[in-house]
Amino acid sequence: MERIITIPKEIARKGELVLIPRSEYEEFLRLRKQREWEERDTDEAVKIFKKEKGEKKLIKIKSLAEIHGKYRDYWAFSIDNSYRIMFRFLDATKSVAAFINVGTHEIYK
Repeated sequence: MERIITIPKEIARKGELVLIPRSEYEEFLRLRKQREWEERDTDEAVKIFKKEKGEKKLIKIKSLAEIHGKYRDYWAFSIDNSYRIMFRFLDATKSVAAFINVGTHEIYK
């Protein structure tokens, strides 16, 4: 990170101001917008999951898959091309699910 200058709140009047290079500010804005998209996509995926689970049909949910290997009792579905939600059914009838992890395919490691 390049040099950062902080202007004390006594001078700025509305709290401390921080000066950073434009490139870092633009990267901050890009990451903030990306996070907003990720939150919206996650909310939509969870909403679809809840609706379909309630209707006893998990068909529209993206890439629903039972996980194998060390997570063989777990399932996952896609939020988008990068992120997935890992979950586990808590009962034999698969009527109750607990979300375990959210992230890239790294969640399987």
